[in-house]
Amino acid sequence: MLEDVGKALNKIGLEINKDKTKWMSNEPRTTTTELTLNGKVIERVQHFVYLGKLIGFRRPKVPATAAFKEISRRISSGWLVFNKMKTLMRKNNVPMQLKRRFHDQCVLPAMLYAAETWALTKSDKERLMVAQRNMERCMLGITRRNMEHNESIRRKTAVKDCIQSARKVKFAARVTSDADKWTARITNWTPPSKRPVGMARLDI
Repeated sequence: MLEDVGKALNKIGLEINKDKTKWMSNEPRTTTTELTLNGKVIERVQHFVYLGKLIGFRRPKVPATAAFKEISRRISSGWLVFNKMKTLMRKNNVPMQLKRRFHDQCVLPAMLYAAETWALTKSDKERLMVAQRNMERCMLGITRRNMEHNESIRRKTAVKDCIQSARKVKFAARVTSDADKWTARITNWTPPSKRPVGMARLDI
């Protein structure tokens, strides 16, 4: 099939880049299956990044799976956004309302990118919650040595919970996936006619 695709592309002046092309399979790595294009072996990988998300197979009892690494990437992305404004987020004289707004509008979306495709395990949720708690401590200017309870920290920061937000994104994707539901019909609805140009007439 790959050879056929390559020939079809050549007919219209396109060519597959053999160095950038990778392939993935759910077969065990011990198999000797190879994929070649014009005599050159295409590299087989365990996971790859597509549209900003790490794609791979979840393997039981193997911690370094694509899903595990994707959560790590998302936590790193959240910290990257957080640290870009660390002068804002770590100063005690900055109002918590401003810190909360930046966290909910910038940091949280970076952490939950593509969350609608996740199948979170208990350990995944724990890692996300720990990362968010550490960010909240930075916002409050405290450390673990202060021995402050998580509930107290959340009351002071009042940020959106990352796990609840991930569930809402997943629920929204599920609701709009069914074309017969009223939410999807309203979203995709097109008015049958156009409104005339100008202001509406006022009959007094």
